[in-house]
Amino acid sequence: MEVVTIGVAEERVEALRDAGHNVVEAGDFGEDALRDAGVGDADVFVAEGREYAVQVSVARSIDPDIHTILIAEDAPDFVRGTVDVILGSGVMDRVVDAVEGLVEGGSGGEDDDGGDDRGGGDGGGDDRGGGDVGGDDDGEPDSGAR
Repeated sequence: MEVVTIGVAEERVEALRDAGHNVVEAGDFGEDALRDAGVGDADVFVAEGREYAVQVSVARSIDPDIHTILIAEDAPDFVRGTVDVILGSGVMDRVVDAVEGLVEGGSGGEDDDGGDDRGGGDGGGDDRGGGDVGGDDDGEPDSGAR
């Protein structure tokens, strides 16, 4: 799987590589840097840190169909309607699960701190989709039923 990252901690980048994903790290902010890193051809874009949240919107402007993950303790409101998965403090080390769940299973995750969980789960956020990356920790995909 092709993954572009920005600001992601090296241990998480290495975990993605160890799981067999091709990871390219964007070296700078902005559309040109993300294009150069291959966002237009990537399966998933991962940004870490509140300061990189705007890059989710930039990645989506390049490729509206790219799957997006933000790793942040407190995601800004403007990104909540754009990002597929927000990983907060309780699950931020599960980025490999989130990447694989988004692309392979069509499901996402949630943040354990009440944020917008566009991909699914039942962690108190706005669960708009299927499966469970960090949800109820039962290891089973959520049904998505309300």
